[in-house]
Amino acid sequence: MAAPLISKTTTPLVGTFDFNDIADGTGVVVNYLYVGTSVNSGAESQVYKIGRETPMSEIIELTGATGAGSTYDFYTGEFSSPRIMQGTAILSFGWWANDAARNGTIQVKLYHVRGLTNTQLGETANLTHPGSGITENLIFSGLGPQLFTIGDQFRIEIVLATGNGALIRLGVDPQNSDGTELTPSSAVEQTQFIARIPFKIRQ
Repeated sequence: MAAPLISKTTTPLVGTFDFNDIADGTGVVVNYLYVGTSVNSGAESQVYKIGRETPMSEIIELTGATGAGSTYDFYTGEFSSPRIMQGTAILSFGWWANDAARNGTIQVKLYHVRGLTNTQLGETANLTHPGSGITENLIFSGLGPQLFTIGDQFRIEIVLATGNGALIRLGVDPQNSDGTELTPSSAVEQTQFIARIPFKIRQ
């Protein structure tokens, strides 16, 4: 599989369709990453979601840890209809670090989840933060074709790490609200984490 290509911009990319997309039943599905709460049998637990809905996230900025870092797994939930992932996925997000030595890093992996089996899609993306707050567009090209059947899920794994006691933040709020370090109302970076995923309707 082709390695992810990485580009940086302060302007979010916009997913579009052309005639061939519509004719083939393909296109870019726009999703957002956010944090919510699930209630099961009266017990509450924090959940990390990928969805088309745009609530205000319960956590606007995720934090990283030194050493191996902090790992966050975001899931779509089980699909109710089959689909095929094929093409280019674009992840747009804002992140911040204050480490002058540039030890702040993010690692991103995409997975197809079927029961207990997790299959990585594409290569692993590793980025080092240049300092301050920026918006990143991470491009995974040449994905698929990968068939998702009923009950399958799509997962995005994110690892945030830093060194020397420094701080790192990643925005995950669909409403693009101001966080502690990422402040879209007064700066170019965003707190939205937008995942544009290429799905084809299985016919």
